Amino acid sequence: MKLLYVLIAALIFTSCRVIDPDEQEPSYIIVDEISVSTSPAQGSASHNITEIWVYANDDIVGIFDIPARIPVLKTGNTKISIYGGIKTMDWLLHASDILFIQAM
Repeated sequence: MKLLYVLIAALIFTSCRVIDPDEQEPSYIIVDEISVSTSPAQGSASHNITEIWVYANDDIVGIFDIPARIPVLKTGNTKISIYGGIKTMDWLLHASDILFIQAM
C-alpha cells in the first residue's frame, strides 16, 4: 500500500512537466497596413485587400485581418511570405488565385 502512495505522489509531482512542458517563445511580425504599387500601364493602385496569408518556410502560419500581430514559432533563418487576400461575396480568395496580386 505504501508503494501505491509513493507512486501516486511521484505522478502528481512530475505530471506538471508532462502536461505543461516548456514552451517556445514566438517571434512576431507586425503588419499595420498593406499597399499596392503599380506602373501607369497597370492602372490604379487602389485595392480591397483586407486579409493577409502568412507562410514561414512554405508552411501556413495563418490568415490574419489587417492590422495584424503574427506569432511565428520558427528558429534560425526563416523564409517569410505574405500574400494579400480579398473577400468577394464573403468568401476569402487567396492571392495566388488572383493573378494580378503578387507578393513583393
